[in-house]
Amino acid sequence: MFMPPTTDIADQQDRALARLLELGLAAAEKVQARLMATEDDALLGDLSLALNRASRNVRQTIALQMRAARDRRADAREVEAEVRQGDEVRRSRHKTLVKTAVERLIWDEHERTDDEAERLVDLLDERVEEDALHEDFHAQPVAAHVARLCAELGVAGPDARAPDSPTPPRDDHDEHWRSSA
Repeated sequence: MFMPPTTDIADQQDRALARLLELGLAAAEKVQARLMATEDDALLGDLSLALNRASRNVRQTIALQMRAARDRRADAREVEAEVRQGDEVRRSRHKTLVKTAVERLIWDEHERTDDEAERLVDLLDERVEEDALHEDFHAQPVAAHVARLCAELGVAGPDARAPDSPTPPRDDHDEHWRSSA
């Protein structure tokens, strides 16, 4: 069975409610005109009740329009929050991949107890955190970040490694570096 997209349903709902509002207002106006023109007490009561019902229908239609608009805004905020959360997950994963790859290269050049290596790792952490604040951080390939950070930190990049050095594994989905952590 074909299901129209949500936006089509929302548009249909908006059109239907707008039409109902027009009809309700027209009915209320017609009853009001007849109410004002009549002198018959029995008819006056019936017309007053009809006007009350028509007015109630108008108010309910307006309330439905407001609720639909409020629900759509809430849905849009929910979608935005999900997108932001997804971006944060990708950004966090990207940071981990970059940090792990560069950190591995730092430690390959230095002894495990080397103070310079620890200083470079601390500097790396600061730079990656700063870089991650940019909107396009996780859109850039990990390899590009690794090469740039290695150059900034004065560390031999992956291309400068000896041929017999192990190469960090590649990501399954793209040509980005992958963390073994």
